[in-house]
Amino acid sequence: MLACRGLMRTGLARVTSSLPVGALRVGGQAVQALSTRTSAVASRNAAHTLKIQAMQSFTRASRTGAHSAGQVDQRRGFMKFFEKFGFSKEKKLKTEAEAHPADAKIQEQYNAHLLENNPMLLIERFETGLYAASQFSKEMYVSALVKLRKLNRLDLTKLGKGSEETLALLSAAKGTKDAPLYIASIEPSNKQVLWKLARTVLGAYLMIVAFLFILDSQGLGGKGMGMGLGKSKSFEPDEKPKMTFDDVRGADEAKEDLQELVAYLKDPTKFSKLGGKLPAGVLMVGPPGTGKTLLARAVSGEAEVPFFYAAGSEFDEMFVGVGARRIRELFAAARKAAPCIVFIDEIDAVGSKRGPREQSTTRMTINQLLSEIDGYNPTEGVILIGATNDPDSLDAALTRPGRFDKIVKVDNPTIKGRLDILKLHSKGIPLSEQADLEKIARGTIGFSGASLANLVNQAALAAAARGAEEVSHDDLEQARDNILMGKERRSYMMLDKEKENTAWHEAGHTVMAYFNKFAMPLHKVTILPRGMALGMTQQLPDRDRVSESKAEMLAQLDILLGGRVAEEMLNGEEGVTGGASNDFMKATDVAYRMVTKYGFSDKVGIMHIDERSMEKLSPALRETVEGEVRRLIAVSYPFSMLECSTSFSHFLSRR
Repeated sequence: MLACRGLMRTGLARVTSSLPVGALRVGGQAVQALSTRTSAVASRNAAHTLKIQAMQSFTRASRTGAHSAGQVDQRRGFMKFFEKFGFSKEKKLKTEAEAHPADAKIQEQYNAHLLENNPMLLIERFETGLYAASQFSKEMYVSALVKLRKLNRLDLTKLGKGSEETLALLSAAKGTKDAPLYIASIEPSNKQVLWKLARTVLGAYLMIVAFLFILDSQGLGGKGMGMGLGKSKSFEPDEKPKMTFDDVRGADEAKEDLQELVAYLKDPTKFSKLGGKLPAGVLMVGPPGTGKTLLARAVSGEAEVPFFYAAGSEFDEMFVGVGARRIRELFAAARKAAPCIVFIDEIDAVGSKRGPREQSTTRMTINQLLSEIDGYNPTEGVILIGATNDPDSLDAALTRPGRFDKIVKVDNPTIKGRLDILKLHSKGIPLSEQADLEKIARGTIGFSGASLANLVNQAALAAAARGAEEVSHDDLEQARDNILMGKERRSYMMLDKEKENTAWHEAGHTVMAYFNKFAMPLHKVTILPRGMALGMTQQLPDRDRVSESKAEMLAQLDILLGGRVAEEMLNGEEGVTGGASNDFMKATDVAYRMVTKYGFSDKVGIMHIDERSMEKLSPALRETVEGEVRRLIAVSYPFSMLECSTSFSHFLSRR
């Protein structure tokens, strides 16, 4: 019976660990009731305990007694007696239990017998719920589960809903000195461990693949993603048609600087025999669209050598070491094809200045580029050409002598260069006799070669759209205005008052430009809405203006303020509109440059002040700068008012 109690306590200890904490929180009264309940259960079953103890004592005595033949025979006789007695007892107990299923005491007797001899039958009978179950029967049921290691099928609802009964079960599971608590630790099998590990690894792998797929689909993975999670790109010479310097217009000075590279690639021994060394790298600097890539291709075409092209963004990858590896492979491929040209466009993307917070991957890439430039011998015939729009952002180690020690500036074309570019791109386009490319070139200040090519293309498309066989001068003018101001808003219906205000506004600009000898010649005035503007007054320079005089800049202020002056003359001070906001912005910029860059202010003096140095100025000097800017605009406004008043009066009197 003691062994049965130990097993029951073992099973209930396992059950206790799975119960909620709240189920174990009882007060002192509950504990006292539990103790009373437990004592009653023990007293009620004392007879069963004494019987089992007597059987166990007899068995131990028979095992440790004398080994004489008579004693052995006597022991065998007793064993047969007890076996026969036990068999008949089991049959009797079963019969009584089946006959009285509602009698809890009879069920206890039969369950105690089954716990020792057939615990599985005890479990099955108890789980049917057809037989009365006392607290002691519940303990024996739990003990049977523990004995057969089937606690996983335990259902607490079958143990009763009373808190005292549940607590009695839990208390019975406590081990004591005489009846220790035995705990069996069941470890998972090797198969289960391996299967759990495989599921974990497979799940992590699928999550990583899904994450990388999302990055690739959103364009965040770079070109390396498209090549198989950062696989290397194979660098091959460009197979595009060869270009020459004749295909590049508007950059005559840059072509002259690059001629010596062509001569070197054609005949390297001509330069090496006298001990001369060509630059290891050439850096081309200029605004976007000025033809830096075309010049690099032209060098390759003139020298008839392979051309390797790479963009700086190709070396910036999310995977560590990919950028440095691509740099190595690019130069390795170039050495095999030497003599050749290696061109890296937008090199500032890979060669920008290094800082203390720079990522290690960026440092690895630029360090690899620096080592490759130093690593190859110039006599191998590999010429590195880089292009950038922002040379100030490049690392100083990249532009030092021995690396990119030759800088070729490629600026926006002049009037002559723009005319050459227009002629080049209009070769295959039929132009009308009235088309004046020189006038178009004069009116496209600040246009790059790419912008001029776009202008010619838009003019050709517009002519084709209206069914013309030739491109007229108006088509070219419209294309230029579309690029500068946006397309005409023909669907916008201006009110009569808006038309009158716009006409007077543009007339003010026109009068100030016409009567000022320092202003650029007038070209066109219109009140057709374009973009955000309701009208436009356009001037054409007669030459390229590298510098501007003080008188010319004051003339610009007068012209810009003329529109607001004319509106005030028409509508009065309270009737002016906000149409001059863009003119005010330009006028403020002109006045600011006069004060801070060109020394046209006596109070500020001759000094150059940019945005960075402005922060270092004293508050008093800042106020002086702002005051001088306001003064220049304030002086120009009444002068424009007087000039417009005189001119309009003269014009009206002539009508």
